[in-house]
Amino acid sequence: MHTIHTSPFFHTSNNRTPQLHLLIMSDTTKPTYHYWAGVASRGHYLFYTLGYNGKLDDIIVKGDQPYPGTPEWASGEGFIQSKMGQLPVLTDEGDVSIGQGRAILNYLCKKFSIGQDLSLADYGKSEELVEQANDIHNLLGKAHYGADRTVSMNEIFASGGPVEKVLNAYEDHVGGAVAPGHCCFAAALNLLVRLEPECLAKNPKIKAFYDEIQANEGIKTVNERCPYPYFKRNSN
Repeated sequence: MHTIHTSPFFHTSNNRTPQLHLLIMSDTTKPTYHYWAGVASRGHYLFYTLGYNGKLDDIIVKGDQPYPGTPEWASGEGFIQSKMGQLPVLTDEGDVSIGQGRAILNYLCKKFSIGQDLSLADYGKSEELVEQANDIHNLLGKAHYGADRTVSMNEIFASGGPVEKVLNAYEDHVGGAVAPGHCCFAAALNLLVRLEPECLAKNPKIKAFYDEIQANEGIKTVNERCPYPYFKRNSN
C-alpha cells in the first residue's frame, strides 16, 4: 500500500515560507523523522551523519509540523510529539517512538551500522565531538535569544571569544577516519560558517577538515535541503 509522506524537498512562496511538496512513498518500512523541514537546526547533526554515510534517503522526513505558539501546535492534533511534547521524534517499525536528538542519532547509527566498527579510543573521540557540537549549538542558542542578538553574536565571534576558543582547542583533533562525531562537529561548523563565513580562517586544519566534509555528495544534498539557518546573526 502506498502512503503519502512529506518529503524534505520544498519550494518557497513569495513570502519565503517553505512550502512542502508531497511525495508518494512506496516503502513504509523506513524510519520517519518528525521535524521541521528546510531549517538548519537540531536535525542538522543527524542529517550530516546520514548524508556523509550515504543513508540520507533511508529515512523519511516528515517536515510539515505546526510551529510552537500557534493554535495548531497547541491542539496537539495531526502530528507526533515526544513524551515531553517536543520535536524531533523518530518513529520506526515495531511501535518505536523515540524523542531526544542524541537518542535518535544513536538509534539510526546502530540501525544503519554507522561507526559500529570503531575502536574504543575512536569511539570515545567521536562521542567527544558529538558533545562539543551540542555545546556549540547551545552557545548559538544563548546568543540567538539574548537581549540584544547582534551584540551577543558579536561577542561569541569576537577575537578571544568562545567560538575562537573552541576552534583553537580542536585544531589538532579533527583528523582520522570520519566517525559520527566528526559529522556532528562538521554540522556545527556549518552553522557557524553560515553566521560568520570567515570564522575558520585562522584554523587551517579545521578549515581543511570542513572543506573535505563539504565536498561529500551527501553533505551537499543536506545543505541544499536545509537552506534556511535557524540562528540569525543580527537582531533584525
